[in-house]
Amino acid sequence: MLYLNPVEERLTYEPFKRKEHRRHMRKSALLFALAWTLWIRTQTPTSDSWNAAPGLPSLQRCNASVKEKLEIWRQFKDAIFSGNSVTFTSNATTMSYYCLPENEDPRKQTRQAKP
Repeated sequence: MLYLNPVEERLTYEPFKRKEHRRHMRKSALLFALAWTLWIRTQTPTSDSWNAAPGLPSLQRCNASVKEKLEIWRQFKDAIFSGNSVTFTSNATTMSYYCLPENEDPRKQTRQAKP
């Protein structure tokens, strides 16, 4: 594979490394995903549920949606914020927001993590 070596300012040949290329392509695919899904996880003392809001056109739009949703909760006095999550102390409920490419489902990862 030819690439521009910025230190030597010339084209350099490097043998094609299939694993590295695949890893790079996967990372690139995430950045250019066609649609994003905003996942909302609601955890209470008796339940743990997930809801999806699919079809967001970009990661930036998804993150903006998270910010809007968290802003709504700021009016509640018992709300405690941590990153993309809010916990309500009066009923011990936590809502967490995740932006993922449309083909990723965090519910699968949660099931696998349980012993």
